[in-house]
Amino acid sequence: MNIKQKDYLDYLPQLFSNVREFRALAYVIDNAIRRAYDDIAAMCDAPFIKYAEERWLARHEDVLGVTSKPTDTDAVRRLRLAAKGRFGMPYTESMLRHRLAELCGEENFTLDVNAAASSLSVVISAGSDEEFEIIKDMIVRMVPANLVVSVSREG
Repeated sequence: MNIKQKDYLDYLPQLFSNVREFRALAYVIDNAIRRAYDDIAAMCDAPFIKYAEERWLARHEDVLGVTSKPTDTDAVRRLRLAAKGRFGMPYTESMLRHRLAELCGEENFTLDVNAAASSLSVVISAGSDEEFEIIKDMIVRMVPANLVVSVSREG
């Protein structure tokens, strides 16, 4: 919790701070308030896949119908969720570049469109094999059917 808050005993007259029962009561109340603040902070971060905690990632996976593997790290799970949700069919090169920059990073891919040959070539240079497959599946799903798509890995 980032917010500095006063303890329960600070709100009571000084006389009560020496009574054992009030100190015990204050301890319980302070812990409950801190947990509530922590839960509120987690709920504020929950809509954002990038910041969501484990339980909220599981919720996003359930809503989007994404199945994670037991060996997946949180980074892979976040990537899978980002690739699955929040995109419509872009049908524009700039939107595809934007999505790839979100998922791979600005410097970690090259995108070549050959309008004459109706082809699209993407070379991805970062990430694990699992991340590459997730991004490849997303590209294949979002590119129009009339383009021949080639997705490869650099290196």
